[in-house]
Amino acid sequence: YDWEFDDNYLYGIHWSNGRYRGHWGWALFRWTYGSNWISVNANNPHEPDMRAMGIDDNYLYLMEWHSRSIRVYNKNLGYERSITLSGVSFNWIESTSMEVVGDEFYIGGYMSGGGDVPNTWRAVHIFDMSGDYKGSFSTPSDVREMEFNGQNLYVGYNTNGYYYELFDDNIFRNHATWTSVGLNSSFETPPLSDGPHVVYMRSIDNAGNI
Repeated sequence: YDWEFDDNYLYGIHWSNGRYRGHWGWALFRWTYGSNWISVNANNPHEPDMRAMGIDDNYLYLMEWHSRSIRVYNKNLGYERSITLSGVSFNWIESTSMEVVGDEFYIGGYMSGGGDVPNTWRAVHIFDMSGDYKGSFSTPSDVREMEFNGQNLYVGYNTNGYYYELFDDNIFRNHATWTSVGLNSSFETPPLSDGPHVVYMRSIDNAGNI
């Protein structure tokens, strides 16, 4: 359902069969570049339904389906704690896409019964790392996929794709700044961009160099 990577591994979550954990259920996988799957989170045989994942330097963050909870795993695929989303009245979120942007979670999907943009898949919802609600903004299409490249947030579903410029420099490059564009204390939708643009991504060669 969702994938993330760091300097060493590719991580994925999906519905697995009994070959991986002895039963059907949700599994968290880790892949070594140029190799096969090397480990599965088998410590907890009763993982909840999780379909959206974010990543930072130390942790993986998995959004539980139809819930108000984000599960936090260390990079060795060990569950540590859960973050309860709060700060606004709502029932639950269903999401298949999430990104960690600086010190915030950007969660694409359906927020039931609350928030600035409730009851639609055409929305992105923002919470800080402690789970406090910061705001939501509408999108032109459903948000089933999402990627952040250090400057732009890409959202979409099937053939419909859009990107939002969140920062005026790329935070994955050296000496980049965290200057926001279009975001202020009252919260506004970041500018929706169109046309040709430069995409910066962290890349890793076969020798493991960034």
